Parts: sequence; C-alpha cells; structure tokens
Amino acid sequence: LMIRLFHSFKILSLKKIKKNGQIKTSTSSLFTNRATKITQNFRQSVNALMLPQFTLYKPPSAQRRNHRDSKHQQKYTIPHASDTPFANYFKHSKPILFLSSVLISMTLVTDHDVEDFHESSPILQTEDEPVHNIVQTENIDPFLYDTPYNWYEYFKLIFGAIVLLPIRITLILPCAAIGYIIAKIATLGHDSHSNKPLSPWRSSMLSPLKYICRLTLFIMGFYKLHIKGTPASVDHAPLVVANHVSPLDPLFLFYLYTPSYVSKKEVEKIPLFGTFLKAVQAIEVDRSKKTSRRAALDEIRRRTEIGGYPQLVIFPEGTTTNGKYLITFRHGAFIPGIPLQPVIFKYGYRHFNPAYTQGGPEIIHLLLRLLCQFSNHVDITLLDVYTPSPQEKDNPDMFANNVKWVMSSAGSLPSTENGYYRNL
Repeated sequence: LMIRLFHSFKILSLKKIKKNGQIKTSTSSLFTNRATKITQNFRQSVNALMLPQFTLYKPPSAQRRNHRDSKHQQKYTIPHASDTPFANYFKHSKPILFLSSVLISMTLVTDHDVEDFHESSPILQTEDEPVHNIVQTENIDPFLYDTPYNWYEYFKLIFGAIVLLPIRITLILPCAAIGYIIAKIATLGHDSHSNKPLSPWRSSMLSPLKYICRLTLFIMGFYKLHIKGTPASVDHAPLVVANHVSPLDPLFLFYLYTPSYVSKKEVEKIPLFGTFLKAVQAIEVDRSKKTSRRAALDEIRRRTEIGGYPQLVIFPEGTTTNGKYLITFRHGAFIPGIPLQPVIFKYGYRHFNPAYTQGGPEIIHLLLRLLCQFSNHVDITLLDVYTPSPQEKDNPDMFANNVKWVMSSAGSLPSTENGYYRNL
C-alpha cells in the first residue's frame, strides 16, 4: 500500500503542462510534500528495524537537494540504470521504469546506504545475536604476499644497495648501540623475575628510548607518521591491542606508548632484543605449554590490579598478515576484561608491501628490501578506549568479536574467520 501511494503521488507530480512559456505542475504541492513525507517515514521505519537489505533507493545528497529546490521546475530524477539492473528492459516506458526502479532498489543496498546504516546503528554482538560483518573466507587469503619483484623494485634494490643501504645501516647501528647501553644501565641490579615494577629512576632512564626509536624509523624511510587519535594513558587503558602486519609494528607502538609486550620466550634469548624486552618487563609466553599461557593471563591481571607497570601491547591475531584483512582474534587479551585501546596499522604502498607473511621474503630479506625504498608510509589510527560491558567481561568471545568489529569498521578492513592455524 505504501508503494502504491508513493507511486500514485509521484505519477501525478510528473504530469506537466505548458503555461505562459513555463512548465508548471498540474497538482498542488500538497501531493508532492505528502509523497516525500511518506518516503521519509518509510525509510526511517526500515532503518529502525535494522534491515539494510530492505532499503529504498537513496539518491546522493546533492541530487536530493537539487530535487527539493526545483521540484516544480524539473522532472523527478530516476535512478541510473547501473543502480537498477533491470531498468534497461523498460527504458522505453517511463512509468514502468520508475516503478521498477523503486521496487528493485528496495532489495539493493548501495555503499552509501551501508555507510549510513553502520553509522546510525552499529551491530555489536550480544548474547542472543552474533556479529554479521564477517565476510566469506572463500578465495580470501590474508597471508598472501601481493607485491613480488618487478622491474621498478629491481631498480630500487640495486640503487638502494649502492647508495641508501650503506648510509642507513651506518646511522642505525649507533642508534641501536645507544639504546642498548641505556636499557642495560636501567636494568643493572634488577631481577627480571621479580614481581615488582621498575623503580621511578629506572623508568625515567628508559624515556629517551622512544626518541631513539623514532629516529631509527626516520632513518628507515618513515619520514612522516600519519597518526590519527591520541594515545590513552595507562590509567584509562592498561591494554593496547593492534593488528599485526610488519615486524616494525612494535617500534611504532614503543614510540607512542613506551609499553611492555607479551613476547615469545625464544625472542628474549636474542642478545639485543632480549635486553630491550627485559628493560620493558615483557611477559614471556611459551606457546607449546598451556601452563605458560595461563601464567601470562594471571600476570596481566596482577599488573592491572597493583598498577605501576607500563601499558601492555598484545597482537590478538597471533601472527602477521598482509594488512588487508583482520583474522580471528585469540581471546587471551580479552579474558581479563579490562579497558583497552585498539590500534590499526595500514601501510601505504604501491610496489612494496612491508608485511611479513607467507609467500613473501624472509625477515632479513624483507628488512633489506625495506631499507632500499626511497620512502615508506604508514597510517596509524588510535581508536577510543573500549570499556567492556558486564556481559563482555563474562564472555571473552563477545568482547573479542566486538573489538574486532570496531577495528574492522574504523579501518575499512574486512573481517574474516581465517586464523593462523587454519592456514598451516
């Protein structure tokens, strides 16, 4: 009935007559206003029901404004044929074309409609309703490396190996040496296995490390960091979660937060990295032992309760991807049920993706290729602090899925059900 009324009012408003050289409508403005109001009310009712698949066609804002300002002088603008797939069959019949456009557009959802729908009614998981933004995993590989060598990359590799690589390595080595000395002095006499945070004077000695870290990133070609948002303090967000793309992600987070990390036990055996992780009091995890993972969760809870520790960074995906998707979040970071700040990394590239994933170069080859680039780009989005609800505190699965949905929507990263172990 609503569509028939809408159609009748619009057909009446389209009947034009010529009078005194000007085109005027033969119906009063009451019919047109009434038809517009019916359309708006119907759209609001549909959006209130949260049914994006049952949405009327919505012209662009400029087109709607032009139609509203000159509705007595211009014909009603029908949807383009590309927006109504069956319109070509009725191109010689305007009334039928109009009606088919309305009916078909009710079952189609344009990008504009999807964007408005997500802004007006975000879909978060509840106990009775799952998240609906997960895309199909068929023909999707979040671990596929998408920038193999081409002639331009070979040119940059040759030129960079001769010119850029020696200069950058010469400048990076002193930065690493100075950082190592600072971390070593700050941890002299401190038991790494103690259950106490670093003393204030030790923590203050570590503050120059963030600037050394930024200088190192500048030397590596990240001349300007595109950062959106503000880092939250440890009191507001004891935990920081981020998608994992490149081995450089921890360096960017260290510059922003000077945090601690949850790292694999094998990493701390590396001389240089082990000293840095000891200085920031990283939590060791042995993935082969369930008791080690449980101990890490207990340590996260203990640190948030007593305070005095730096913020903790966790990559809930558990591995690196090509940066185009979000894979399944592991729930370890969400079991404590504490406020956290989501962070999104998106590396801008055309010929070289700095992601470290399967099918791509090995870690040493990747870093060498990165040092041979003329410049590197990254966009870092710091989202608002996410405070879990009582339901999310009791349900880590819900907490993880909702945080993942927020990151997927804010970063325009499709969410998939792929996981690390599924692709082994």
